[in-house]
Amino acid sequence: MIRLFLAFFLFVNLAFGDEFSKFDLEFNSSSKDEQIRIYNDLKGIYAKSILNDEHNQTKEALKRIIQASKILQYDYSQYQDELNKLDKLEAKSSVLMVLKIQSDNENLILSADQPISKDDITEFDINTKNFYKKVFDIKGALFTKLPVLKEKISPQLRIAQFDKNTIRIVFAGEKKQDISYSIQNNKIIFQNKQSLVNLTPNTQTTAQITQIKNQIELDNQKPSKKIIVLDPGHGGKDAGAVGGKKLYEKYIVLKVAQRTMRVLQKRGYTVYLTRNNDKFIELRQRTAFANKKNANLFISIHTNAAPNRSKAKSMRGIETFFLSPSNSARAMDAASLENKADTEEMNYFAQVSFLNFLNREKIIASNKLAIDIQSNLVKSVRKLTPVMDHGAKEGPFWVLVGALMPAVLVEIGYITHPSEGKLLNTPEYIDKTAQGIADGVDSYFAKNK
Repeated sequence: MIRLFLAFFLFVNLAFGDEFSKFDLEFNSSSKDEQIRIYNDLKGIYAKSILNDEHNQTKEALKRIIQASKILQYDYSQYQDELNKLDKLEAKSSVLMVLKIQSDNENLILSADQPISKDDITEFDINTKNFYKKVFDIKGALFTKLPVLKEKISPQLRIAQFDKNTIRIVFAGEKKQDISYSIQNNKIIFQNKQSLVNLTPNTQTTAQITQIKNQIELDNQKPSKKIIVLDPGHGGKDAGAVGGKKLYEKYIVLKVAQRTMRVLQKRGYTVYLTRNNDKFIELRQRTAFANKKNANLFISIHTNAAPNRSKAKSMRGIETFFLSPSNSARAMDAASLENKADTEEMNYFAQVSFLNFLNREKIIASNKLAIDIQSNLVKSVRKLTPVMDHGAKEGPFWVLVGALMPAVLVEIGYITHPSEGKLLNTPEYIDKTAQGIADGVDSYFAKNK
């Protein structure tokens, strides 16, 4: 029954409304364990709605998270604050936000967060005897740093926030300039016709727009060189979890990380390992290394372990965690195994409020990354052997604290399980694991360009 709930809440083809209706009908009558599962899945829906800019769905998800939190006696203050902010934002008029500014010798391109209308733009001239200004006022706000505009689209070009609801663009010079603009969905393209050569007045605008559009599409298709930091867990004096016949977590995860690095490198990624040998590295240094490399993603690789011998035969499977406070007993058990590696490091982090290291945007992105890696990892490993899918979960893993990029911790299987533990150390399993993680990275970037 739990799997049915997971399938329902995570199945992407179902409408949000249907998911909310299901919650409304069945949450109160479900068992406590099922309510906790549904609550965690509901937070996943909330994260997806933010990633997709679905504000109505975000509000509906927040209302139900708050409702569920009250029943489960969880702290819901942060979700209530978020809902209050959304209500206040809705009460205000929607303001167009300019997120990016590009320019070359003939064009100035402003990219906004929503489609632009001609009604959002006002143009006028301010001319004196020896100086001419072409002014465009756009209803909106600048949400990007202004680039250094060295191009020759105009002798002088100024862009500024004129007032809280108006962006002003001024093209100025000693001669009058023929500046026009066109709109392509969420982009405004300004052109100086006088700087274009070998084009008649009737053809230059269409030709230039086509050129710009083609260049934009080409830029979107170019694979950007992403930087990935892979973190083989434990190492050196810290063996990690231990399975039968001297199976050590620190050795297995190093092999997986090295294999994953080679797969990702073949796909065009720049990849670094936090360790490439049997060396102990403090937890804080792992994310510090990723930050120093300006990594786009941080992936910590581990094997799981049962808490005692009596459960070793029954506990198996794959799961992926992202950093977040969690009341889940399963997440706390897994985190306690990984967190105990460096007591001194724990003392360091204990002195700082846990939430100070977190921000909503990174949690959402990490959640998305965890979902993509988990689904692709399970899919890959199942080509070799049946494996249990425990899903993407949140948990207080200290190794992820401090990462400035989306970060996840992957538990590739249970080293303490009689058969799964042996399989973890085979070349076939290591290869499938590496392929799955790499596929998850590809999937994440494909969805989040």
